[in-house]
Amino acid sequence: MLDQSSYQCWTGSNTGWSTDFAACQPLLTGSFGEPSLRLLSDGTWVMSYMDASSPDAPWIVTRTAPAPTGPWSAPKVQLT
Repeated sequence: MLDQSSYQCWTGSNTGWSTDFAACQPLLTGSFGEPSLRLLSDGTWVMSYMDASSPDAPWIVTRTAPAPTGPWSAPKVQLT
């Protein structure tokens, strides 16, 4: 965890992953807590996180995607 040279980030392009952090692109925008990802048995990825980007927030939301890089569904509020 402390060895940043072993980290890779998503570039948002066809090149995919990179160790060049200047090339990193966000998967989410806004104000949110640390996301948690899980691969379901059907191959769907689920991301859950605390969304604090709305005046009515914070909410716990989930999103789904066919890959960890997206495209991600719209957030579904699980807990207000």
